[in-house]
Amino acid sequence: MKVILQKTVERLGDPGDVADVADGYARNYLIPRGLAVKAEKGTVRHAESLKRAHESRAKAQKGEFEALAARIIHTSVVVTARVGEEGKLFGSVTAADIAEALAAKGILVAALDFRQPPEAGYPASICDINLAVRWLKRHAAEFNGTTAVGAFGNSSGGHQVVLSALRPRHASYSALPLPNHPEIDASLAYVIAGWPVIDPLYRFRYAKEINNQEHIKAHIDYWRTEEAMAEGSPQTIIEQDEQIDLPPLLMMLKANDRNHPLEMQERFIASYRKRGGAIEVHTFDGLPEHRMVPSPTQPETMRAIDTITIFIRRQTE
Repeated sequence: MKVILQKTVERLGDPGDVADVADGYARNYLIPRGLAVKAEKGTVRHAESLKRAHESRAKAQKGEFEALAARIIHTSVVVTARVGEEGKLFGSVTAADIAEALAAKGILVAALDFRQPPEAGYPASICDINLAVRWLKRHAAEFNGTTAVGAFGNSSGGHQVVLSALRPRHASYSALPLPNHPEIDASLAYVIAGWPVIDPLYRFRYAKEINNQEHIKAHIDYWRTEEAMAEGSPQTIIEQDEQIDLPPLLMMLKANDRNHPLEMQERFIASYRKRGGAIEVHTFDGLPEHRMVPSPTQPETMRAIDTITIFIRRQTE
């Protein structure tokens, strides 16, 4: 049976195309689902109209895609760590909304998945991020990006991106090979950390002090021991490691944050500056306790996106 496609059908064609298909396929699938109509004399003009409309839409979409490509060409790639919010060290995907807001501003964003409890704890997730950064550097040009890869993470994701930035060539973190390209490292051009768990051991002991069982369990599930919390703490590393990277860092804090003590953050900020690192700090009032979704109805969320965007542009110009 000859049919005229009303919508794009894979391997058959686009709206307005005439396709010759089996009778049963047409009667039982294409026509009942509104994907096609039987080709008859009276439908030919309709087919031509559909085809013109489809070509017009395709041309408009092509222009939109080209405009978007022009906006993101030669831009930095921003890695977002897809990790959890307050109350869970690793859990719901909350960076996704921020990633979409950045992408809408013409910033090329890659959201990473990685191993996490119960599959694996520290340092597996850091190994995955390290490999992903190296892979993105290798393939950035295919996405109209450059090798100026930065990273964003919030809460426990903030910890992970800072830790990855400080130790991009650490033997344990770079253990997963990038085939055929051992020369590429995981160094980052800049880092954005939103209300990070910047000192896991400090936050673990704070959780025990206030009897926050959910935080306590999350730390144990990921770290297992206090020794590991200290070894993988950016605070410990900034104070004790001799060889570290210090990329420009944007640190975003929440006013009156009950889950990430200000004393913990201020200690790290002072230590980063003492080591010679450039760190920019902004505090936001009224951000939601969980899941920051950028919205004009919440001005501070929009200010956060603007702050991130300006910081990225400044590092990549």
